[in-house]
Amino acid sequence: VECAPAPPPLVVDRIDAALAAVAAERPGPQRFFEVNATSAVVNMFFATTDAAGKSVTVPYSWAAGQLRGEGEKEASGNTFEAAAVAFDPERVLSCVLAQLPDSQLDAFVVEGGPDGAVRYSVVLSSQQGGQLVVEVDGQGQVLAVDAV
Repeated sequence: VECAPAPPPLVVDRIDAALAAVAAERPGPQRFFEVNATSAVVNMFFATTDAAGKSVTVPYSWAAGQLRGEGEKEASGNTFEAAAVAFDPERVLSCVLAQLPDSQLDAFVVEGGPDGAVRYSVVLSSQQGGQLVVEVDGQGQVLAVDAV
């Protein structure tokens, strides 16, 4: 079943602009550990190495057209290129919204997987107080659900 397009309640439609802002700030190959979108901000965790050759992340946030970077922090894990992020911003949340209409969407998360792959997840809270992580594909189809 195809998910009907709908205006996203989270700023998933600003992820491309946020990734482009990081690319303008840090020319060269772009790799990320994670990118997430809330109702107001896109957070990005840029992967790089420090002067000693250790793997580190530089957290960035993008809100109201402004990019803000923070200091480096040690990190490890799978990474992905910005070009690997390919989803329909009007559909990626719509199946979750249709199937769980009384839930509060907290974040949309893009995580690095093996060999540069990406995984899309929607984090949401239920009115009963529980929290779910719903894995979706780029068109919003639900692939898995985990309670947290």
